[in-house]
Amino acid sequence: MLQKQKKIDFTEYDYFTTIWQPMFNILFEKSNIRMKTHESTFFYSTEAKKEQYHDSKNVIGFKVDVQLLIDHDGKEYDLCSGELAKEDDHDKIILDKAKLNRESKDDLDCIL
Repeated sequence: MLQKQKKIDFTEYDYFTTIWQPMFNILFEKSNIRMKTHESTFFYSTEAKKEQYHDSKNVIGFKVDVQLLIDHDGKEYDLCSGELAKEDDHDKIILDKAKLNRESKDDLDCIL
């Protein structure tokens, strides 16, 4: 157990908390931008999806790994959403890109 292992199985969030989160904290420490992580959903995304699937119950917006947010007048505004991946799997990249494009549209619609 105390011998060095050859392969360590890191998760997406291990990479995020070790590399990306400290950089984001430094970048935004003097601003009102905050970060939300771990499969969070944006309320506007959920509302937009409910409109699309109006006959369905328990509709939830896209879950994203990272959101950069601003709070203003008691509301939360999503500036940017991101997905994490520990492997560069082509199919995951395509699916994540489609999800983030839709999420970006909802972010912009909400701000406007």
